[in-house]
Formats: sequence, structure tokens, C-alpha cells
Amino acid sequence: MLAEGAVYDMFDEDYHVIDCPNSHHEYYVSIDYATSTVMTFGLYGVTDGVVYLIKEYYYDVSKKGRQKTDSQFADDFEHFINGYKIKEIYIDPSATSFKVELRSRGYSQARDAKNEVVDGIRTVASFLSAGRFFIDKSCEDTIREFVSYVWDARAQEQGKDQPLKQFDHAMDRNRYMIYTKFGKQQLRAARTI
Repeated sequence: MLAEGAVYDMFDEDYHVIDCPNSHHEYYVSIDYATSTVMTFGLYGVTDGVVYLIKEYYYDVSKKGRQKTDSQFADDFEHFINGYKIKEIYIDPSATSFKVELRSRGYSQARDAKNEVVDGIRTVASFLSAGRFFIDKSCEDTIREFVSYVWDARAQEQGKDQPLKQFDHAMDRNRYMIYTKFGKQQLRAARTI
């Protein structure tokens, strides 16, 4: 059940959470970076304009009890994508050191994600509403965040659309992926309607 004030109130676990197919035209990874909170990677398959979150990596420092270095996270990343040909890697723009670490290992396709929060949320919402974004059943942390991610009521009282900065790591990662890959196309399509 979605929390009151849910950002993605169109998210329906019965519809959007599936056994995702594993074979796709293209594969992407999106990363929300942190060393002291949650580091998360998502592997996304894209086929015919539909996005599938195939699997996730979700390292929560508070639950694990220890931080990891960029090098350790890069080792985890390489294990995570083993066997997949990744077209692009979208990284939290603040993650300069991790982007350098990945590039030093030969991942030249690593680049800054677009980080416009509200436009990104709108783009993800449109994909959910149109049946163009699905999440694999194994991605439990992403599913948990979908039902907990809410608008900031205080900001709304001041006329601002802004989500609360909690339960947002997988949500940021999804936004980076969908908005960076499809945002301009979505905005162009919206203007022609």
C-alpha cells in the first residue's frame, strides 16, 4: 500500500512488478552514489522504448555496519554487470571519484546523469502510467522505496514540488536512468500534443 502523499501514486505493485525478461535490445546501468548511506546500482534492459529494471544492488551502510571504498564498490559493480554488454552508465553527478574509478577500469561509457528532480519525476511517472517501466520481483529495495517515497508537505505549503529526502536512493537511480535516456524525447513528445 502506498504511503499518503506518494510521489508515484500511479505505481501499482500488481501491475508494475513482474518477472522481467532478461533478453533486451540494450542494457544500461544507473547509479545513485553514497559512501555513508546507500549505494545502489540498477541494471536496466530497454526494448522498444520499454524499460525493465532487471536487478539491483543496494548497499545500506546502516544495515551492513561498514563503509566501502570506491575501489570496493567498483569490484561489486564489475560482478554486478558480469555477462552484460552495457551501452551507457548513468552516474549521480556528485559521484566524481566513482566515475573516475570506473573509467580507470575501462568503462568509458560512464557519464553524469541528468539531475533535474521534478522533470525527472514527471518522466518516470509518465513511463509508469504508460506501462513503459517494469520492476523485477527480485528488486525488493526498489519496491519498498516506491511505496514509501513521498512529497515534502512543508515544501508544498510554500508552493514547491519537492520529495522528502528519505527512501529515495533507488528512486533517484530510476530517475537518472529514465530521464537521462528518454527525458528530451518525452519533452518533445509532450510539446507536440
